[in-house]
Formats: sequence, structure tokens, C-alpha cells
Amino acid sequence: MSPALRNALLRRYASVKEKAWILSGVEGKIDSVAMSANGAVTLATSDTRRATLFLRTKQGKVRQVNLCLRPNVLKPTVSLDGQRIAYVRDEDRAVVWHDVTPTAPYPVGPAHLLKGPPVKAKPDDGGNLRKLIDFSRTSRYLVEAAADSATFPVRVWDPKTGRRHDLPKNIPGIKSIWFGPDDTTLVAMGATASQTDAMDTVDIRTGTRRRLVRDGRESGVSGDGSVAVTCHQGDGESSANALYQTVRVADRRVLRSYRADTTSCGPAVLDAMGDRFVLPDYGDTWEVVSVDGDDRPREVIAPSRVSTDITPERFLLGSEKEPVLAFKGDSSISGQTLVSADGDTAYGVPRLLGDGRTVLVRLGEKGDSLRVMETEGDNRDLATVSVKAKTPPAKEQVIAINKAETLMADVIHP
Repeated sequence: MSPALRNALLRRYASVKEKAWILSGVEGKIDSVAMSANGAVTLATSDTRRATLFLRTKQGKVRQVNLCLRPNVLKPTVSLDGQRIAYVRDEDRAVVWHDVTPTAPYPVGPAHLLKGPPVKAKPDDGGNLRKLIDFSRTSRYLVEAAADSATFPVRVWDPKTGRRHDLPKNIPGIKSIWFGPDDTTLVAMGATASQTDAMDTVDIRTGTRRRLVRDGRESGVSGDGSVAVTCHQGDGESSANALYQTVRVADRRVLRSYRADTTSCGPAVLDAMGDRFVLPDYGDTWEVVSVDGDDRPREVIAPSRVSTDITPERFLLGSEKEPVLAFKGDSSISGQTLVSADGDTAYGVPRLLGDGRTVLVRLGEKGDSLRVMETEGDNRDLATVSVKAKTPPAKEQVIAINKAETLMADVIHP
């Protein structure tokens, strides 16, 4: 069976297993999204600068709260544990935070304004990218910075007390900023002279900077600040593919170097705890790669509804066994299980049964095994029958099943 046909067949029944969840109802087109580590708390802002909070339970129920804030907002931020949210007021670039209690009648607590000198946007900037904020891993602190850091210092706030600490040294050219694995370390990313990304760790107490990543592309940091990922562009002339590297922030140790199948760098989506990352691609399959070690990447079926033409905000959730890719579209936020592409080769056309929780599929190089398999949970084999027909089945043959799904017709032979 050709790889293209195999992937097409896998996609045919993998779409049932994706167990997609969708968050919708944002007023206007979704602009930015932030999530807690488990994806249970999601804060979204729209192009109309409105904010919407989504609270999702383990049972899949979703509670939507339109914050109805009088000043328009942007730059949504959610703490790792989902117990705090923050955003930037559009009118003066001031940072505001709230406590979140999902079980409360109204889950969003009072607004707390972090008072500080306003950020003055350049006339051609529009102000959209001026302010950068992030919670620390413990949610105890919040960092505030601006892209034009030559005139605006990096500030670390204690939200509870409202006290702030300005870094003693400026960090020029900031594009992104995160907290590291502790409350005293920041990770700042900016552009180098060669127009590639460089990352530095910054000690909050002294302002000391140490280079973490040199000349990287598509760089990012895990939600807990423990691991950074970056990519070094390949070279078509030398047949060298793109090289992805993961780096432990605490000691700047390279945990893994992995060569992709292409020469171009693409966005690597880290999970919140820095255990693995997914490499979206334009093909039918993607790869989930362990951050540490040299284990073979896990091949997964590319979700059918994720656009790869324009890179939206993405988050890797779920477990190692069932990773879930969350991504934003124009009007909704979706989560889809990344279904494994590993296993036996499908032969012929799989047939979904009932509500799609089971599938009848012919497996093996000669199509000599019929199985009824789960399409979710542990993917157990519920029944297996060996076919010993003298006439082998045609690869394109559709298995016939009666309406009651108690009988099936396969190859008829003397």
C-alpha cells in the first residue's frame, strides 16, 4: 500500500478519534489567546478589543464569561494554574489582573490595576505590540516589558501587594519575554543583526544577562519556563535539514538536537511542562518529539481542520499518550487529539461501526486479518479473525455489513 493511500485510510477513521472541543462566541474576530497549562482556562481577545473567558471542565462542559470591560483590552495572559488572568488596557497600556475561581457564581474577581508610568507607542506602531506580560511559574509575580525597552524598563510586579521592581539594566530590542523556571529568572528574546532570534536569561536581581540561544528561528519557551526550543535553518546545497534544539533554561544545557525532514524551520509547539513538542508540517503526518533523549519521534495524523498556510497561536495539551493540539481560528478555539499514525498497515477501506467508537478494519500486508478495534480510549482489539481465503481481497474492496451490524460479507470463495 502506498504511503498516501495508507494515510488517507488512517485519516478516514482518525477523524472520529480527534474528540475535538470547540470554544466559540467571541465578539468579533479572535485576535489573541492565552491558556492555562491544562487548557481548562482560556482567555481570548478579539479585534474589537473585547475579552472572553472560557472555563472547561474535565467532563467537557464549557462556561463562557464575557468580561464586559469598559476599557478595551489586548495581550491576554493566563497563569500556569489558571487561577489568575491579566491583560493590557488599550487606552493607556496599563496592566490589570484578576483572580479566577471557576466554581464561583461569577468566576472572575475584582480588577487590580498595576499602576506605573504609561507606555507611549510610536505613531506607526498602533500600540498593539508595545506591551509584553507574563506570569511566573508560581503565579506570584508578573513581568511587564515593552518592545521599546530603551525608554521603558522591564518591571516585575507582586500582584498581591502592588509593589514593583525595575530591572537595573535595560534589555534592548525585546520581541518576547517570559518567566523562567523560578521567580528570579526571565527569558528575553530579541532580533540579532542577522535578523534571527537570540534568547538571553536575565537575573531579575542584578540584571545580568547570559546567552541561551544564538541565531535561532521559530524560538519559544514552555509554559513553565523550564525549556526553550529553537531551530537552525538547513542548507539545500549541502543537503542539511533544519536542526531543532531544546535547551534547559536553568543551566543552558542542550537536551536534544533533532534533524527535521525539511530544510526550512517551522514553528515547534511546546507543551506547558517542557516534556515534548510537536512539529506541524504541510503533509498528512506530523511528529511529536520528546524534549530530552533520542527516542524516535511519534508520528501522528495531521488534524484535518488545522490550517498550515498561516501559523495561528497553538498550544500542546493532553498527555504523552493522547496529545491534544489547541489552536485559534478566526471565530473559535479548537482542541484536537493527535491520533497516532503508528501501527499495522490498513488494507482496504476501514468501516466505522455504530456511533464511530469502533471500527472494522482489514490489516496485514496480505489483508489476512479482520479486527474490530476501539477508536478511542486504549484502542483495544475487541475481536480478531484470520481470513484464509484462496482469493485475496482487493485493496479497494469495501466490507459489507448488515444494518444490525451483526453480519459482514468479505471474500467469497469455493
